[in-house]
Amino acid sequence: MEYRRLTASDLPPLLDLYKQLDADDDVCPKDQSEEAWKEIEANAYIQYFGAIDDGKVVSTCYAVYIPNITRGNRGICFIENVVTDKEYRRLGLASRVIDMRLV
Repeated sequence: MEYRRLTASDLPPLLDLYKQLDADDDVCPKDQSEEAWKEIEANAYIQYFGAIDDGKVVSTCYAVYIPNITRGNRGICFIENVVTDKEYRRLGLASRVIDMRLV
């Protein structure tokens, strides 16, 4: 199992995994998802993390970091879209992915 920040090459298996997050969610065309990913990669404050097993993204979350001028200038981080493949659940993968740090 590999734990790392996701890249554009992870987009197809990431989109497959997101089908398990919300079965009623509309699937965007591949070119639209690729354009959105370019915007994500251009923003250092948004990062996707994942657990990858043999090229398959099996657990993921994304983190949005917001700089802050209160509380000693400690930033705020929001974690969203946490999902683990149904075949990999109850192994602590989501916790491990959430614990990854923004670079």
